[in-house]
Amino acid sequence: MSRYSITDQAMALAGIAQAATLASQLAREGRADTTAFAGTVHSILMLDADNTESIFIDRHHLQLGLQAVRDTFERDSSHHAEVMRYCASLLHLQRQLARNHAMLATLGERISQVQKQVAIHGSETHSQVISSIAALYADTLSTFRFRIQINGNPQYLQQDTIAAQIRTVLLGGVRAVTLWRQLGGSRLDFILRRKQIYNATLALLDA
Repeated sequence: MSRYSITDQAMALAGIAQAATLASQLAREGRADTTAFAGTVHSILMLDADNTESIFIDRHHLQLGLQAVRDTFERDSSHHAEVMRYCASLLHLQRQLARNHAMLATLGERISQVQKQVAIHGSETHSQVISSIAALYADTLSTFRFRIQINGNPQYLQQDTIAAQIRTVLLGGVRAVTLWRQLGGSRLDFILRRKQIYNATLALLDA
């Protein structure tokens, strides 16, 4: 049994699903849930947190991801095939990152620089902050041979602002995968602890 709370693990899993859902929203609709987007951006910049919930601001900012996890358990998974594919890609990308210590150091250093921009602009979702996070993703994770292929409306995908937001939430997704693994999460949990994760997700949604 993991020494970490199943509730913590459910929140981390929701963080992954939320990032994937936001990427799909942005690519197909040219917009994203603003509350969820703020929570995902916050998770990137929150390098030192007292608890899992505060990484995403609070559970209110994780509702989109929690709903996505719930729906995956309750509905035909083919309905969520695209989001699930993005989640699987984020898991793969994070594994590559975990083996690249130089890139991890670069991410830490540049996130610290972005935090200073937040202090200047007064908002974590300021356009300049998002541009900097997107540039960080492009300079690091996008250099791997494996890249996440995002499907959507070319009208939106070709817009610099939307592209930057997509790169930002993908970095947030990788951050959530890292958190999931730090909390003891593994592929086996989707089989062995499926019911527990589902119940924890429902409890978080009802809270």
